[in-house]
Amino acid sequence: MSCSTIPPLVRQTAAEVKTPFFLVDIDGIRASLRAHQQAWASHFPRVEVAYSYKSNSLADITRLFAREGLAAEVVSGRELELALQDGFQPDKIYFDGPLKTPDELRSALEAGVAIQVDSLPELSTVLELSDQLASCPRISMRLATRRPNGRWSRFGLLLSEVATALQLLDDAEVRLSGLHFHVGSNQPSPRLYRETIAIYGSLFRQIVDLYDGDIWLDIGGGFPSKSQTPAKTPEIAEFADAVATAFRAQHLDPHHFTLVVEPGRSLVEDHGYLVSRVRHEKRRNGRRLLVLDAGRNLIPSLETWHHPIEVVHDAPELAGSLDQEIEYDLFGAQCFESDSLARGFTSPVPLSPGTLLVFGEVGAYDLATSHSWIRQAPPVLTVSEEQWQPSSSR
Repeated sequence: MSCSTIPPLVRQTAAEVKTPFFLVDIDGIRASLRAHQQAWASHFPRVEVAYSYKSNSLADITRLFAREGLAAEVVSGRELELALQDGFQPDKIYFDGPLKTPDELRSALEAGVAIQVDSLPELSTVLELSDQLASCPRISMRLATRRPNGRWSRFGLLLSEVATALQLLDDAEVRLSGLHFHVGSNQPSPRLYRETIAIYGSLFRQIVDLYDGDIWLDIGGGFPSKSQTPAKTPEIAEFADAVATAFRAQHLDPHHFTLVVEPGRSLVEDHGYLVSRVRHEKRRNGRRLLVLDAGRNLIPSLETWHHPIEVVHDAPELAGSLDQEIEYDLFGAQCFESDSLARGFTSPVPLSPGTLLVFGEVGAYDLATSHSWIRQAPPVLTVSEEQWQPSSSR
């Protein structure tokens, strides 16, 4: 949805559905997917896009990606169950995460999905279970990355542990299927991808040569949405260009491995909206206060990332007609003092009870981690070709 299509669609929907509610733009998500596919395919002949379930496991989104032929990246047994139910083939599912219980690992091995091990003890457990099941596991090693502060991430294996991991695999007569790293979430630039590829370049060459190219290199996700840098969000093509350049600098031929990427936020964040309505107006301490029917429990990252607020004007032709914009403090419906949605929000027209406000960039982790408290959780609606419908239930 563009800015010009949001107000009429929101007005139409709000006339039929009580606020607050979430809107998810399926057409926008599909366009973001195309941008990803084109960017990576321009540099890498073998690419697998694996959607990150944890960013938003709404069935309308995940089933769309399954129909589009994507892979899935999951981080729990529950997400693995959902991915299989949604139609992802087992050989296109990557099981990640810092903790996989023995029961979850057993289910993953029985299903035949790829397991990206996070530690040496986990690798030992996978090998023990695969021996019990007489299965041929598809195993990838997650490698630790340096954080922006220079410290090593808690995830993955250190380079000093890789030799032990390879020996465990060799002793069990199990081949390594891939290598994986993830630099973090909502990255403002490709810098950490370049640095990580430089750190592990020698290992990548060793593994690619050892397995004669029958290997995947999974560079994770972390690609940004507009919630990271609203002024200028880097295009996904900038990340693809930087990663391709970094691999060439390490003398890695992209024809000799499969590149796996795990976008989540960058596919769905910018295409989710929370629609709320002004219910009351107050004056307090010389300030104009508006009470909305949504609370900050519906936008958990309110203080972490940027969430633009758009007023749906009943008379848009009057917008900008005031000599000076009016300033408001926006508060939510929850019964605690700090349920603040925005302070110093300005509007070119007066806002009053009944006015609709749209909070943007909530399509990823906010929608997924929003929770009901005091009131029932708001409905989620999907939009395609400017027509809305209730989201599919699980």
